[in-house]
Parts: sequence; C-alpha cells; structure tokens
Amino acid sequence: MAQEIFRRSGSHVEYVEAFFAAYDYPDLAWIHQLGKGRFSAAGNTLLDLAQSDTRLGPVKFLLSMGKLCELTEVDARGGTGDGDESLVRDYDELLDLVDVQQKLRKDLLETIEGVNISFSVSVADVGSQNEDILTKASAITERVTTRLKQDGFVETITLFKRLVGNLVGDKRLGIEDTLEILGLKDNVQQAGFSVGLHLVYESRVSAHNPFVISR
Repeated sequence: MAQEIFRRSGSHVEYVEAFFAAYDYPDLAWIHQLGKGRFSAAGNTLLDLAQSDTRLGPVKFLLSMGKLCELTEVDARGGTGDGDESLVRDYDELLDLVDVQQKLRKDLLETIEGVNISFSVSVADVGSQNEDILTKASAITERVTTRLKQDGFVETITLFKRLVGNLVGDKRLGIEDTLEILGLKDNVQQAGFSVGLHLVYESRVSAHNPFVISR
C-alpha cells in the first residue's frame, strides 16, 4: 500500500525524496523507504525506532515490521546467509521478550480484577505520575508480595512496586528487571522459572543492552 501511495504522487516524488534527504523524520521515513522498495533501509530505520521507544505495544509493532523488511530483503536477494539468519533470530528473541512482558503485565493486572482498590501512594514510591498506574501498581504489589512482607524485605517491595508501575504503564523492561518481577512475586511456579531461564539465554543477544541488535 505504501508503495502505491508514493507511486501515485507522480511528480511530487522528487520533492518527497528531497525532503527525506534533507530532514531526519524516521517515523515517516520507513514508510517512504518501503514505497521505494528499500527494504533493508526501512528495516534499519524501524530497528532504530524500536530501540529508542519505551512502550511495549509500539516496540512490538516496530520490531515485527523490521523483521518483515529483513525477510523481504533476503527473499529479494534469492537466499539467506549466516548473517541473515542470525539477524532474524535476534529479531525473534527481542519479540519473545516483548511477548513475555505483555503476558506478565496481563497476569499481574488479572490479580486485581474485580477488586475495589484505593491506595494513598506517592510518585516517588512508584515512579509514575499517572494516578491510575500508581494505584494499580500498589494494589498488585499488595496482593503478590506477601512472602516478601513476611520476611521484612521493605526495600525489595518498593523496587518491585516501581517495576510493576513501569510494566502496568506499558513500558518495556530490560531482561534483568523482567527476571526481578518473575522471581519476587508470590506463587513462582515452574513455568515462571522456565521463562526466566529462557530470558537469561536470550540475553546473549547483547551483553549490555537486550534491545540492541548489532548490524
């Protein structure tokens, strides 16, 4: 569809080309690159956008589109090399991490479904200025950290609440923060440990930043 849009722009294409050559608008540039059949360039732009965005939903879309661009580029070249396969695997691993966080977010929110929640919380305590997020993060923490409370881990509970606040606010987390939530909440089942081990393995994508793919 994007390609058809730019084809129909006729004589205006040269002005569009000049605009993107002169100005840096990556949010729009990848659409233009797709329209011109520059799939590798579009993939690079989408990856840069995904790595700079902090929201789970948009990151998943950008990574999915970036992976599709890479696969299209590979198909256009008529085959895959070791580098191509490695890059696609990296996309899959990053998308898996986003999927885990989205499921974890859903599971945590389900713990307070149908519960009348009302908490007096501070921004400093949770790290968000959104009252709804503050309240939900506090309610979730209250329900799933009984083990930590019994052992008197007050600072750990505060850390957990902050991480949950980020996740409830649809912010992506790093692998270590994801593992913290999985390990600190009550009712840690075998499935939770399996996810944790899976994330540790996938952290080899990048030793410093789990949302960076080396190109």
